[in-house]
Amino acid sequence: MWPFSVRDILQKRQFKALTLLLAFALFLIYIIIPAPDAFATNITNIENTFLIRFLILFLIIPLNSIFGFYLFYFLKETHFSLDFLLKLICHSLPFLVVLYYILKGFKKRILFYVPYLFFSLFSAIVYFSAWHRGLVFLFYIFIFWQIALEKTPFTYPKFFSEGKKIILNKVFNIFVIVALLFSIGYTFERSKFDIINKYDLASESAKLIKKYHLEDKIIFSSWKFIYNDTVLYDNATHIRHIAILPYFKKNIINNLNFGDDKYPYDIHKMVNNEDYFKEWAKGPKPDIKLMENFPLNQIWPDITKAEDDFIAISLKEKDNPPIYMRRDLAKELGFYDQMVKMAKKKKIAN
Repeated sequence: MWPFSVRDILQKRQFKALTLLLAFALFLIYIIIPAPDAFATNITNIENTFLIRFLILFLIIPLNSIFGFYLFYFLKETHFSLDFLLKLICHSLPFLVVLYYILKGFKKRILFYVPYLFFSLFSAIVYFSAWHRGLVFLFYIFIFWQIALEKTPFTYPKFFSEGKKIILNKVFNIFVIVALLFSIGYTFERSKFDIINKYDLASESAKLIKKYHLEDKIIFSSWKFIYNDTVLYDNATHIRHIAILPYFKKNIINNLNFGDDKYPYDIHKMVNNEDYFKEWAKGPKPDIKLMENFPLNQIWPDITKAEDDFIAISLKEKDNPPIYMRRDLAKELGFYDQMVKMAKKKKIAN
């Protein structure tokens, strides 16, 4: 009746091995699914639908991952107009067609598209940012690694003449060379940039704090992230300027996990800001603010004008510093007169 025996299949070593592989794959899926209160998956400023995010991931990012031009910061929070989206898809179509025929010729369509389909679905539903596009490039490395490893012969489409075969072969080789050169060039340019420039002002902030022995002052850091005049997140656990901590032996940011030395890192968890403000209000008011000069009346409604009077402290290489110091402390340390002189020089220069 049946062309195969279920018992025979269950007893095959290949079936047992594949079953273990499936169980391991499901386990990996389980552990990478973010917790319900994870910060990255709970940003409420969603500007596009699931369908648009999926189309971007499946049709546009494959080419974008090679040449790396920025389209967005956070995918969910970036608005795409219809004409811009169609333009991006049209630009990507030639690449997608060539990629399809290459994968078809090497008989690797299923091996590439099935995993990438699941990746696109997962990323469209959960989370995807500009810096994750490098993961897509790994799909190309994997598939061409498999092609080279198996020494898979290429089968040209039936309607291809000998001339078209030569052209396709040249186009493929040129594209691979250009993609690699672009990647190598971009890597060299970024490496040069990182060597010449500072990653951020964390080191300069740390030098100033150490020089004036301010480690034991009450230091707060901003919990808001503003991009293109839009607040992308406002979360009391997602503290900014956290890169300053490796320069110290303890946690100097008092509103980062309540200043606990055991947790000097971002927990990436959504919380009720008001609950955290109440806890912060039990402690002393800050002497120093990092990043923005945010209003403290959110935490202490009865705060006095003198307690919330901060001035910007200029650091090297930047006009818009990430350190703000309470005015009376700045006068005590001599920063106030320094800032006044700088302001007068700028006024005269203008």
